[in-house]
Amino acid sequence: GQMDLRVVAEGVERSEQVDLLRAQGCSRMQGFYFARPMPPEGATAFLQSPVLAMELTASGAVVPDSAVDAPGDAQVSAPD
Repeated sequence: GQMDLRVVAEGVERSEQVDLLRAQGCSRMQGFYFARPMPPEGATAFLQSPVLAMELTASGAVVPDSAVDAPGDAQVSAPD
């Protein structure tokens, strides 16, 4: 049977890792490749930045509306 779990691959630091994870069917990732750790107030500004949208699009990562499971629970997802 299938477990139907949502998981996030952590520790993604290079584009090669993104490619490997995508090839294995992983679409939820986080790590230094996407952003460095930051305080909550910095995260809000970062997530609202138009520059972020351009960088994530250019890198192949996106933040689709469907990735937001609950208020304050946004996840960076790589396209399938």
